[in-house]
Amino acid sequence: MILNISKYIIIILSLYIYIVKGITINGLAFGIDDTNNEIYKSIESEFNKYSSNNNLDITLKITILSNANSTFSIKSFGTTIDSFLKKKSIKFEIYFYDSLYISDYEPYLLDLNKYIPKENIEKFDKNIFDQICTYNNRLVGIPARIGYTVLYSNKALLDKYSKDIPKTWDELLSTSKYIYNEEKKFNNTNLIAFNGLFDDSESGFCSMYELIHSYRNSVDSPYPKFTSQEAIDALNMIKNLKKEISSEKFKKYFFGFLYENKYEAASALQKIENLTKIYYISLDPNKSYIGIISIIIIFTLTGLMTISIIFLLFDNFIPYFRFLSDGFWIITILGSIVLLSSCLTEINKITSLKCYLKIITLSLGTTFSLSPLTYKLITFFPDDNTFINWIRKHKYLYILFFILIDVMLFCFFYFNIYNIEDVIVNDGENFQRCKIANNMGHTFIYLESAYKMFLIGLLLFLVFTDWNISSIHNDIRSVAGLIFIDVMVLSIYFPLSGIKINNFKANYYIKVSLFLIISITNYMLLYGIRIIMALIKKQNFKSIFINNINNQFINNESSISNRKLSRKYMTNDINDSYIISTNNIGYSTNMFNNNDDNNDNKSSNDSFDKNSSIDSITSPIIRKIVGYHYSKE
Repeated sequence: MILNISKYIIIILSLYIYIVKGITINGLAFGIDDTNNEIYKSIESEFNKYSSNNNLDITLKITILSNANSTFSIKSFGTTIDSFLKKKSIKFEIYFYDSLYISDYEPYLLDLNKYIPKENIEKFDKNIFDQICTYNNRLVGIPARIGYTVLYSNKALLDKYSKDIPKTWDELLSTSKYIYNEEKKFNNTNLIAFNGLFDDSESGFCSMYELIHSYRNSVDSPYPKFTSQEAIDALNMIKNLKKEISSEKFKKYFFGFLYENKYEAASALQKIENLTKIYYISLDPNKSYIGIISIIIIFTLTGLMTISIIFLLFDNFIPYFRFLSDGFWIITILGSIVLLSSCLTEINKITSLKCYLKIITLSLGTTFSLSPLTYKLITFFPDDNTFINWIRKHKYLYILFFILIDVMLFCFFYFNIYNIEDVIVNDGENFQRCKIANNMGHTFIYLESAYKMFLIGLLLFLVFTDWNISSIHNDIRSVAGLIFIDVMVLSIYFPLSGIKINNFKANYYIKVSLFLIISITNYMLLYGIRIIMALIKKQNFKSIFINNINNQFINNESSISNRKLSRKYMTNDINDSYIISTNNIGYSTNMFNNNDDNNDNKSSNDSFDKNSSIDSITSPIIRKIVGYHYSKE
């Protein structure tokens, strides 16, 4: 092929032999890469060897412009040739150009039909010669080289989804869309379904021509005209490819850096990476310390909560934990730990399983935290019936009942109720979030929400009925604060789950902060505050208890001795003793009566006001509930 090209160059150059001997013919070419450069160098070398062997005294010198030795690009090279030709420059006699520009260059080029014998022209493929070398019935070039664009296929992905290598553009579009959407389910979003090279350079025009030419009826058919139906179909396909499986932004950033100087190299590459990358909170310290810091905080809090269970065994702390049994305290602490573990579902790549585990930990953690409280308040409920008495006798069965409701909901809806949604951020960092996939997922969320509303509503009702019971005065107010925090956090979290926050770090901070708030406040209001109070007061309740027993024993001994002494002198001084005893008893009685009168007056006034308020309520059920509210025992 190269030898034949050299012969035709000789024919062209022979035009000059009759005028000048020992000349140098200059050619101009553009080399995209080293392979192209070698082609031009070979042409130059072969011709000069032939010229030397045949004493032609002609030297061919081809100037190769490339990105390596100049600031030229393919686009600017075409403009350069156009400029030389229009100026009728004599700097170059031969131009190596892309057939894309044949209509622009044709007026300035020789008609080689006048100089190349017909039998030599017929050695070339007629389709190629007629369609890319001839314009206006003039032969204005001969093929120096022919480049082929190859469509590479990812064989591993094709085999994975039992797809064949696409042979048509329609097959390419459908196969690419299918594989791309399937891979997104596995968080593989670094896939470029089709690049296309549809930029604003010569490569972009070549890609367009190739696609239009590929729409001809057969390989032997002539290239379609721009007004043909084939060209129209090709342009529609280009639009579909661009819209559905190509990346416009990739080209925007790359060429914004390359041609328009809009971005620095690092900025352009970062923006291009953002297009194909899904960001998440990673445990890799090279990416960010957020993940590592979060893990340290979560496990530190978990460890502190777990270790704090040991305070249930210390004598000096036991009086502060009388509100619940040891078993129930452990359950509530476990609830706070489970709620805290929800934070872990936001670290590393988001998966459907993590989305499911998040709702499980939130639901179970809430159940563990609240159900022991409902049991305890039921035991103080100022009414007796068979159902309440059964609950009082079967506390762990009562807790198990609430846990089983959660478990049944989890098992019944253990399907693909969550999808992973890509949150595409313009000029930002893309990330993923959980999205309910179907009606079954919505049903699951509604049932879980209704169940938790029932549990919180039950606890609120019991807080109201037991509000004035003196023995749990402080405990009941801690429970009220806990309910307020839980309701507030859940009321913020669930609406936020449906709002797109276009910043993956802000999305993480908000959700994890809510999980931390509900976990820590539940723990502190129920359990942690009691440890702090015990440490502040530092009372040795065991010593106090022993001292009280000793004091009671001493008082009893003293009382017995006094009674014996009284009996000894009773017969001798019975009248005086009687008078003294009577006076003492009378004094004590007056003090008791005075205090009792005051308490009776205060109590009677309060009771009168409360009874008046209760009596004014017309509904018997509400009247009864309000009566429970004012009950002190």
